[in-house]
Amino acid sequence: MTLSAIQNLSSIRKSRSKREVQRSDSRGAKLKRLEDSIATLDPRQNKAVLETVEGVQRIRGLAGSGKTIVLALKAAYLHTRYPDWRIAVTFNTRSLKAQFRRLITRFCIERSGEEPDWTKIRIINAWGAPGGAARDGLYYEYCCTTGATFFDFRNASSTFGGDEKAFDGACRNALQHAANAADLYDVILLDEAQDLPPNFLKLCYAMLTPEKRLVYAYDELQNLSGTSLPPPEEIFGKDETGKPLVTFGDDDRRDLILQKCYRNSRPVLVSAHSLGFGMYRNVPQNARTGLVQMFDDPMLWEEIGYTVKHGQLAKGQPVALELIPESSPIFLEIHSDIDDIVEFIKFDNESQQNVWLVQQI
Repeated sequence: MTLSAIQNLSSIRKSRSKREVQRSDSRGAKLKRLEDSIATLDPRQNKAVLETVEGVQRIRGLAGSGKTIVLALKAAYLHTRYPDWRIAVTFNTRSLKAQFRRLITRFCIERSGEEPDWTKIRIINAWGAPGGAARDGLYYEYCCTTGATFFDFRNASSTFGGDEKAFDGACRNALQHAANAADLYDVILLDEAQDLPPNFLKLCYAMLTPEKRLVYAYDELQNLSGTSLPPPEEIFGKDETGKPLVTFGDDDRRDLILQKCYRNSRPVLVSAHSLGFGMYRNVPQNARTGLVQMFDDPMLWEEIGYTVKHGQLAKGQPVALELIPESSPIFLEIHSDIDDIVEFIKFDNESQQNVWLVQQI
């Protein structure tokens, strides 16, 4: 498998149905020009695919930075290079299963001429349940292998609490049998880690061979529970001497950041962040700001592509931030007027909003 084969995304990004552009000024024509502009991996994406280390690897990036594609390509790359390795690709959203299978299959066929060996590479849900391969999951497989009690969502909710507490508690309970789970996989690649509990990452870690090749990707700003993923030292714990089992330090091979967002332009990203954090929200009575949430570590703003325009990036200090041009390709924002990229429309009720949305599709 050549480097150019890995870098080339044109075949992966192609739509399965061929559509002819009728008007050069239509949104469809603009979309096609944008897709044609993203034909190869950028250097950071390419590094994330090729960089293979023993131990845990973290990939961070905003929505649209290519995390899912990078994980799919990495899975295919490792599968073709090490065909005897047992590889698992897991995630939170069930609909990703078909997308991963399509991406991995297409990449393997077009670059090596062969279908993936699905006995060696598994695309598998995080939780899972009894009922055959279609419903299988890493947590369910772990329980079957180790003899740990399996909890479905209803039982986990009643035992450990609802929402994210359910799966976290189920995984925490299962980890009591971790010694029996080793050597199930050579590599596990985990997408959407921000939506999965830290104990699930520990469970994946326990299922690996001694090399502990776990690759997890997540977005600090796109989690469902409202909490950030803890640092690796906290997630994976310590050994018997008190030393962290996993630490990244300054090793950029283990902690990769995909800074460029290809799905959304800077105006869309900044608008979404402003609304999500309550930047311009009216200050409630007896409150200092209108913020509804904020990073514990202010430096995360720089890691996701912002720079200080003026002020100080520190807790309790006023600051103005600007999203750098390198964080999103300029062609994502110059194809249309700003009023066409970001629209603010007021509705009297939810029904009006739904009607308008349907009409725009």
